[in-house]
Amino acid sequence: MRRAWSRGARAISLISLVFSAVPGCGGDDLAACDDLASALAGASTGDTVRLGACEVTGEFAVPPGVTLRGAGPASSIVRGSPDGVALTLSAGSRLSALAVVAEGAGAIDAPEGGIALEDLRVTVTRGYGIRITDGGAALSRVFIEGPVTADNAGSIAPNPEPAGTATHGLYLSRVGTESEPAVLTEVSVRGFARFGVLMRDSFVEWTGGGADGNLTTGLMMAGGVLTLEDVSLCGTLQGIQPLPAYAGVFTAGARVSTAGVMVCDGDGYGLLHDGVEASHADLVGMGNGDAALWVQRGGAFELGGSATVLSGNRVAGIVLVETPVVTISDARIDGSILGTRVEGEVGAIRVGDGIQAVVASTASIQIRDVQLAGNERVGILLDVGDAMVADTALAGVTVDGSGTELGVVAQSPAGLIGPGAWSSGVMRLGATVDNDLAVGAPLDIVGIVGPMFLPRLD
Repeated sequence: MRRAWSRGARAISLISLVFSAVPGCGGDDLAACDDLASALAGASTGDTVRLGACEVTGEFAVPPGVTLRGAGPASSIVRGSPDGVALTLSAGSRLSALAVVAEGAGAIDAPEGGIALEDLRVTVTRGYGIRITDGGAALSRVFIEGPVTADNAGSIAPNPEPAGTATHGLYLSRVGTESEPAVLTEVSVRGFARFGVLMRDSFVEWTGGGADGNLTTGLMMAGGVLTLEDVSLCGTLQGIQPLPAYAGVFTAGARVSTAGVMVCDGDGYGLLHDGVEASHADLVGMGNGDAALWVQRGGAFELGGSATVLSGNRVAGIVLVETPVVTISDARIDGSILGTRVEGEVGAIRVGDGIQAVVASTASIQIRDVQLAGNERVGILLDVGDAMVADTALAGVTVDGSGTELGVVAQSPAGLIGPGAWSSGVMRLGATVDNDLAVGAPLDIVGIVGPMFLPRLD
């Protein structure tokens, strides 16, 4: 938290705002707001244009280094025109204590970056909420809301377009740098038809808030570096969309680290990692319609922290496919529910695993101090290449189950791999003791999620 705030201070200091008063509108008389456009046009770097308790309608441009400050989101409202963008910002612009309502192309556009937003409520009917490109950004206490809800998600046409509904809540492209990332503090985005948050080639530190209740994808990060702390990614909706629902997607070589993130109650996947490096601490993934964590074709993956819980997810707690380095520690993974998947020539298979790792024999798999229970098919399935992974360490692993539930199973293309040094750190409890001894054939495994099933970056 301390690091995120320090970055935020640097981002705001970069904007170098010195406030002075420029007559805007005031009081409760809507007629007094008619001069907002001219007040902004006449403002210079360091000036503050003050918007009182009133509503203005139109398309407004905030000049470089100018602050537009309202009397609070409940009192000061900027409403966009039916076809345009409500507010266009220049480098060094700042918005504070406003409500922005967009019924046209979008609410806030910052094509030069270098902006600060605080204490805003943004409501969008069509188009996008906030779009920032090519520069720095600091957002604090910003709430962005679109029209999609659990009740109307099924009526949103497949592959929605911005002309018909609000498709993107927060869009960041080439925002921030590795040394000066964009800082998001208590930013919440919900109710958008394609992306709650879409980040491309950006460097972002996000603390508090979340992307909940969006259709298809809550958060997507393509390239760049992302740090999440105490962020919620829950309730992602499927509706009648052709693509799966994802609470979060990380792709295109991104580097991701999280702490205290909640991923819950989505109609589809929790967090999908495709070709990235990722580290998660104290992550909670519960009640998702597909695997809580899906990791494929990437670099190192690490999951740990005493508060890490993956519970009640369909298909799996964790799926690892073609992941070369895996470290999982201090986690509880339970209640994975059998789900049906269609896998190429194999056809429909039933999977309900705590951890499924489909990796090469050259991989490094470290699973320590992990408790697994009640996973409907198997606690841990290791599917390796020609032989058992040489660098495999299962230590302090407890697996419990009832009925037909299996504990820990290892296999290769040659067949099942019997107990050995690799499994000496496993304690089987309940029915898993006898069930594991009776396994007669390798279990079905999943493949990668192909590019055709990932969200389009537009």
